[in-house]
Amino acid sequence: MWRWWFLNRQTKTTNDAYRRSFSMNWLVFFIFAYVMLVLDLGLDVLLAINGISPSFTLILGVFVVSYMPMSLITWAFLLLGLFQDLTFVHQSPGWEDMPLIGPHCLGYLAGGLVGAQFRGQLLRDSLVAMVVMTFVVGIFVELVMVGLLVVRGLPVVPVEPVIQDGAAHELVRRFLALVYTSVLALPVGYLLIKSVPLWRFAMSKGGLGRTLRGG
Repeated sequence: MWRWWFLNRQTKTTNDAYRRSFSMNWLVFFIFAYVMLVLDLGLDVLLAINGISPSFTLILGVFVVSYMPMSLITWAFLLLGLFQDLTFVHQSPGWEDMPLIGPHCLGYLAGGLVGAQFRGQLLRDSLVAMVVMTFVVGIFVELVMVGLLVVRGLPVVPVEPVIQDGAAHELVRRFLALVYTSVLALPVGYLLIKSVPLWRFAMSKGGLGRTLRGG
C-alpha cells in the first residue's frame, strides 16, 4: 500500500512538472501581441526618423524568450512572425496588395532559437540584458528575412522582387531600425517586466532563470 502511494505521488509530481514546463498564459500573449502589432502600425509614421521605424513586436519577442519555457519558444515566435507577415503588404504590378507569408515567420523563428541559446548568459530582469538581446535576436531575424526576400527576387523566381533598392541598402535600413528598436527596448522592456505576474510563466532554474533581485 505504501509502495503504491509513493509511486502514485511520484507520478503525480512528474505530471505536474511536465505541465508546468508548458505553462504560460496564452491569452495574455495574444493580447500583448495584438497591442504591439497595433503600436507597430499606428505609430509607424509618428515614430519614424528618416523613414526608420522601431518594432514593438520584436521587443515583445525578446521579452517572452527571456521568460518562456523552451517548449513554447518555437510556437510563440512563429506566431509573432506570422502576425508580422500578415501586415507586410506586397505591392506587385497587376495584382492587388497582398501579404507575403514566410519571411517574418522564418526570421522570427531563427531569432527565437538564437535568443534561447544566449539567454543563459544574461540576467532575466535586467534592462541592459533586454537591450542586448533585442539587438542580437534582431540581427538574426533581419538577416534571415532579408535573405529570403533576396532569394525571392532572383531572376529564376517568376515573381516581382520585394526589395527594390538592393540587399545592401535594405540591410543598412533594417540595421538602423534595429538600433532604434534596441533603444526603445529600455522603456518598453521595463513595462513588460512589470507585467510578468500576468503571464504565469513556468520559471526554469539556471540561465535566464537567474532573476535579478535587489539587496
